[in-house]
Amino acid sequence: MTLLGHIGLELDPECRLELAGEVDGASAAQMRQALDLLAAAPPRAVTVDLAQATFFDANGARFLFAVHDLVATAGGHVIVVGAGAPIRRVLEFTRLDRVLDVRDSAASGASVPPGAGTATTTPTPVGARG
Repeated sequence: MTLLGHIGLELDPECRLELAGEVDGASAAQMRQALDLLAAAPPRAVTVDLAQATFFDANGARFLFAVHDLVATAGGHVIVVGAGAPIRRVLEFTRLDRVLDVRDSAASGASVPPGAGTATTTPTPVGARG
């Protein structure tokens, strides 16, 4: 496995990215390096493991979208595993949960339904106030 700061990258037929620690602007250089390595030979499938990520912001979301774009162009797909509730909220807010295959774990065959783990209140329509 190639280590790029907080990012572990295993380039094999089943490409795996492991993001650990804070996935934010401070790790942007490592994320660019990982994208460059992926772009050299775009894989058809990538599993992104976020189980060790302690913080995840818009920089991480942009990185996941870039990975998705790169892999989708090659006709492949991205699976995200190990995303805790705070990271899932970022994926839901950015709507990446609708683009990526988000699962509880790599062994899990079931995708996590959009909105899982979030509040189940019914949103108030814009302009409707009580």
